[in-house]
Amino acid sequence: MSKTIIILVALAILLSGCSANGAHEVDKYKDYKCFDYHLACLDAHEQKMNTTVEFDDIKYTIWYRKPVGESDEQFICASVKQQHPLSSTEIVIMQNPDEHIDVFSDWTIEKIELYCIDLRSSKPLWDEEEPARTPAKVLNTNTDAVVLDEFINFLTSEAYTEKYILNENYKREIPDDDYVMYIRVHFNESENIVWDSLVNCYVSELTYARDIIIDKGRCPECIAAPSSLTVSIEDFPNLQKWISGTIDALINMD
Repeated sequence: MSKTIIILVALAILLSGCSANGAHEVDKYKDYKCFDYHLACLDAHEQKMNTTVEFDDIKYTIWYRKPVGESDEQFICASVKQQHPLSSTEIVIMQNPDEHIDVFSDWTIEKIELYCIDLRSSKPLWDEEEPARTPAKVLNTNTDAVVLDEFINFLTSEAYTEKYILNENYKREIPDDDYVMYIRVHFNESENIVWDSLVNCYVSELTYARDIIIDKGRCPECIAAPSSLTVSIEDFPNLQKWISGTIDALINMD
C-alpha cells in the first residue's frame, strides 16, 4: 500500500509539473498573431497545447503545435475555433510580433507550384495530419525568375487591390465542382513553411476570354478568420500564361 501511495504521489507531482510547464509554454504564445492566413506548415510536431483567449468579446480555443525545423520564437502552428458549436476550425500560422517575418520581403522564393485537391477524396484542412493541405495532384512547378517576380509584384503591390467582380456572362472553368486548384509557394529559407492560396478561373460564354484570379488577402479580420481579396492577374502575362497552360492540362486530365 505504501509503495502505491508513493507512486501515486510521484505521478501527481510529475503531472502537475508537466501541466505547469505546458501552461508556461502556452502563455509564451499569448501575443502571437496571424499576420497572413495563407501561411501553412508541411510538418509539425504531434504534441498539442491549448488555451482559451478572448477577442472582441468572443472566446476562442487555440491548439498549438510547434513546426518542425522552425523556432517557436518566430512561428507556431495554431488551430483556432470559436467556442460555439456551429463554428469551424481555422488552421493558421501565428508569429511572434517581435520576430515577425514577411515571407515575401524577408525570404526568397525557391519555386511555386500549382496543385489540385479532389473534394470527393481529399480531407478538409482541419482533418489533415499536418497544418497544410495534401495535394491530390501537383499539376505544375515553376522556378522561372520572370514568373516569380511577376507573382511577388502581384501579391505585394498596392496597385493591384481591386476585387474581382464576376461578369454575368462568365462561368467557372475548372472541370467541375469536385476540383479546387491552389498555388503554393516554397521558400529557400524554410523546408516546411509555405504560402498557399486559392486559384479560380472563369471563361466568357460569348468570347471565350479567360479570367484567372488569386486570393491575395493576407491579414485576417480577427484572430484567424480570412479576409479574402480575390484579384485578377491579367496585368502579369508570364504568370497568366503559365497558369492558363496548367488549367488547360487540368481540364483535359482524366
